Amino acid sequence: MRPGPGSGVASSRAVASESGCSTGWETALRRAQAAPELANKSAAWQHVREVCHDMRQPVAGILFFAAAALAVPGLSRAARCWLQQIIREAESLSELIERSLDTEDPPGDSAETDLAQVACEAISGEQLTYPGALTMTTPAAAVLAEVNRVDARRIIANLLSNATRAAGPGGCVSVAVTRDHGWARLIVEDSGPGFARIPLGTGLGTAVITRCLRRCGGQLDYAGSGVGGVKATVSLPLADRSK
Repeated sequence: MRPGPGSGVASSRAVASESGCSTGWETALRRAQAAPELANKSAAWQHVREVCHDMRQPVAGILFFAAAALAVPGLSRAARCWLQQIIREAESLSELIERSLDTEDPPGDSAETDLAQVACEAISGEQLTYPGALTMTTPAAAVLAEVNRVDARRIIANLLSNATRAAGPGGCVSVAVTRDHGWARLIVEDSGPGFARIPLGTGLGTAVITRCLRRCGGQLDYAGSGVGGVKATVSLPLADRSK
């Protein structure tokens, strides 16, 4: 007899349900449906890892040649400063590459990171391409946060990129690092037009920030800025909560 309407997968589900095995069938079906998407993600991540792997040698070369150039006698002060900045940026990129090669989504670690120091490094990098005013208020003492240095740098760099894009070339961006009730705070304010009044970016920076904060147990809050734009406040666990 030819199967009638409702037979096939639907009737199989019914039989499975009657025998108490519906959960197994539904799980298998969901896995089968998700398999192509997972395969695509896996292939994409493998491509990223391969690119990171291939970038290691050129970055190492940049570090070597910049260090060699620093050893040349008679360098001007300006040239020395530029080379030192190149080394800092290359070291940051090297750390990011190595961490990306470790695992797809590395767990947060308990490393103590000087938040103000990392913020200064990120600001120095941003100032290379941003013509506007970019200032920072540094704390009297080090603010150590429970976050690995790579994630901290990525969070700050992406917030600075968003803020400078919002403020525009003639605007201003300010950064402050403080401690408050067991939290290390990073506050970034811009003089831009405010929420939803600038062209949207790729969204990748926001995804990076969210993932890094999730790993270290931090959070991000937005509010209006006193200078007209947006105030972004990152809260990270203090390495010493008694402070």
